[in-house]
Amino acid sequence: MNAYFFPFFAVSIWAFNTIVSKLSVGVVDASAMAFYRWFFAFLVLTPFVIRGVWREIITVKANFGKIVILGLLRIVIYQSIIYVAVQTVPATTLAIFGGLVPILILFCSTLILRTPLTIWMLLGFVLAFMGVIYLSSKGELTNLSALKGQTGEMLLFLSSSAYALYTVLVKKWDIQLTTWRFLYLQIGIGILILLPFFLYQGNYQLSKDAFGLISYAAIPASLLAPYLWLKGVEKIGANYCALFLNLTPLLTITLAMIILKEPIHQYFIIGAGLIILGISCTFIRGKRFLS
Repeated sequence: MNAYFFPFFAVSIWAFNTIVSKLSVGVVDASAMAFYRWFFAFLVLTPFVIRGVWREIITVKANFGKIVILGLLRIVIYQSIIYVAVQTVPATTLAIFGGLVPILILFCSTLILRTPLTIWMLLGFVLAFMGVIYLSSKGELTNLSALKGQTGEMLLFLSSSAYALYTVLVKKWDIQLTTWRFLYLQIGIGILILLPFFLYQGNYQLSKDAFGLISYAAIPASLLAPYLWLKGVEKIGANYCALFLNLTPLLTITLAMIILKEPIHQYFIIGAGLIILGISCTFIRGKRFLS
């Protein structure tokens, strides 16, 4: 399979999970959603990877501190904070801060990994981000007035920054574990950190609707998508993977049109065009001006 399909399929799964996250508001408590999705994912993985993890215990011990940091960034700060933020912010704000992640990854990658940066790559990131803004605001930049620096927005910025740093550190540290075992350990660390907050909230019961939402978040969004993402970072690097995150609002709106039969508007065509143009620019070989 072409390496670029890994981040594409990962982002496609996460795009649908954006809809799932919004549907969870009022159905399941944020702390319960954050804990149960990873707990069920951990249970599903355990019989398949536990023996392999034990066989590589020496590697695990040698990199335990790094695994803890990655689990904290990915499982706790990035994903769990989103469930808190969606209680108060609109979908537009979610999409805008999601569009910030590729820019933050580019910044972290250049700073930490010393990844060469070309003019075409920088132009591609800017165009793609402009597309995200245009798409998210539905072609009316006045809609961005919803961003007022309140708690929800501040949490989303922290979440986006955590995921950008996570993606770059995965590449920098290059821990020699198979992808499933690596993911399994991160999930385990995340569950241990989330457990006290979950117990404190005391929201243990799940309705049928909540179980369905958590099932999607636990299996495709928590296991399959991260696996594909990690494979993508391994094969094509953090910067190129980051660009695919710009497709999230585009894919989310496309899914809404298919599932909810929403009409296609001009802003969708323009925003999608900018995103696709931006991604295309990064594949042009140009002179490096920062490395």
